[in-house]
This record gives sequence, structure tokens and C-alpha cells, in this order.
Amino acid sequence: MSVWETLVLSHRAPGVAQVTMARQAVFNAFDETMIAELDEVFTELAADARVRVVVLAGDGKHFSAGAAVDEACQHRLSGVESGRCPSFCRHAGAY
Repeated sequence: MSVWETLVLSHRAPGVAQVTMARQAVFNAFDETMIAELDEVFTELAADARVRVVVLAGDGKHFSAGAAVDEACQHRLSGVESGRCPSFCRHAGAY
């Protein structure tokens, strides 16, 4: 299992993985590092037959502010696009 600078991977239940964006100080804004790590973690999870669902969450009060304006975020998330397992986003207040 890899270690990431901007993400935390946890397993909430059998078959359910949660990827938490851990850049709370900047409202979990996407930068080049996070985008590369999201690509890596989703590719890794897509290859794991035990994972059936992936939950994408944001650390802290905010899910994500989107792309960091000071970064050139032109990166594809090939692991997300593979479509091997459903992916869901969770954010505070959406229950």
C-alpha cells in the first residue's frame, strides 16, 4: 500500500474503501500533487478485487474548493475513468 502526501486511505467496511482529501488548510483544493495521488490511489483500488465501492471525502468542514487557482491542473484521473467499481463523493451536510 502506498503512502500519500495529500490523501488518507481507509477501509470503512468489507469492500468499501474511503479516500479522504487531506488539505484542510486550503479547503482540500486540488493541486498537481493531489491530482497525481488521486490517479495513483484510484488505479491501485481499481486493481484490488476486494474493493467494490470507493467513497471520496474531504477532511474537515469542506469537501473541496476545486482546483487550486495557482496550479496548472491538466491531469486525467485514469483510475477513476476505468469504471471497475462505483465511486461516490461524501461531503458534510449531504445526508
